[in-house]
Amino acid sequence: MSDPFTVIVPVLVTDSNLVSTTATEDDYLAYDAGTNYAMGDRVIVTTGYHGIYQSLIDANTGNFPPSNPTKWVLVGPTNAWAAFDESGGTITTVASPLTFVVNGDLATSIGLLEVDAATARIQAYNATEGTYYDQTIELQDRTVVGDWFDYFFSEINRQAEVIVTDIPPISTSTYTITLEAPTNVSLGTFAMGTATKFGFIEYNAQAGIIDYSRKDVNEFGRATLEKRAYSNRMNVNIHVANGIVDSVKKKMASLRATPCLWVAAKGQYELLTIFGFYRDFTIDIAYPSYSVCTAEIEGLS
Repeated sequence: MSDPFTVIVPVLVTDSNLVSTTATEDDYLAYDAGTNYAMGDRVIVTTGYHGIYQSLIDANTGNFPPSNPTKWVLVGPTNAWAAFDESGGTITTVASPLTFVVNGDLATSIGLLEVDAATARIQAYNATEGTYYDQTIELQDRTVVGDWFDYFFSEINRQAEVIVTDIPPISTSTYTITLEAPTNVSLGTFAMGTATKFGFIEYNAQAGIIDYSRKDVNEFGRATLEKRAYSNRMNVNIHVANGIVDSVKKKMASLRATPCLWVAAKGQYELLTIFGFYRDFTIDIAYPSYSVCTAEIEGLS
């Protein structure tokens, strides 16, 4: 592949570093300690949690949802924070444009996954340097057009990821992301951090999904399918120079059970970009000048 295998360890987005966003938190009414909630009622808890909670009982009064898991269940993040949580499968959707501003230090890379927009603009600003990075990416239409019917009637299939790894590492910076489209825009995952590049993958990379759907059979033998979430996965072989294999092993050991953005072939195959964790990693010191590292990576559904 033409681009190196890259891992970005993202900075967690919290109330302390999210400066602003045009996505509003109005999924449901905010939790009120004085309200008597019935089973099935939903509320949102904003500052510090930014989650949607559903009542598990009737006469649910005075029980703060995050502190009472037997009385409330976390359904998921609010729409405004769906792109910032550390799990996949949650998406922020708003009327165009979506603009959010995050504070950070020394970030060199930003990844946007499950993007549905026409353009994505990434800006970086520092009080001393001013705006030192400003790039607008046109998300290309990848619709397969086989004939005139497809040309006029096929659904638009735009590029769904944006990965930039060339941001200058400057401290005390502000990063502004803007997604625009004719109507609505959406974003599944935002990852910002420092990129580490290991080597280049072989062309026998494998990618697919792990489906968590379930088949149930009743007492009469009638089968039904319950559609559930799925997670992406990939298996890649990476050629790594022998001079850095010890450093690669230490880096991978430090990333155990850590949600990261794994980019195996930037700009070539979106299915080889996964936000998740690695299940297995081995190094085969196979040749005098380079080794073959095998990584099994699973996405967070």
